[in-house]
Amino acid sequence: GLLPSYDLIVINDVLEHLLAPTNVLRKIHSLTNENSQVLISVPNWRMGHQFLYRGLWDYDNVLYFFYIHGLSFEGVYPSPLQTPDYPQLPTAEDSMPEELRRSWNWYFVLKKKV
Repeated sequence: GLLPSYDLIVINDVLEHLLAPTNVLRKIHSLTNENSQVLISVPNWRMGHQFLYRGLWDYDNVLYFFYIHGLSFEGVYPSPLQTPDYPQLPTAEDSMPEELRRSWNWYFVLKKKV
């Protein structure tokens, strides 16, 4: 049968712990429509979080990861919590706004690409 379609899907600090985060993004893609919003938070590496795939969650890399799984970037918001003051990574954070550098998490707003 047909899968249901959701208006909002929230994934909060989960993907970085999974062995196959691709499977979750594929499922999100199948459960959304062109009007759905997807909110995904990913910890900033500067906060010392444990990651299964360390470089995947760097800012530019995670944007590309969302993109190749059919999610378009609508916006990103910082956390009020701050990390230690480490500089931006020269290649994996080129597109990251400065106000996100010390944000504890990055809160992405995404939509299904149509």
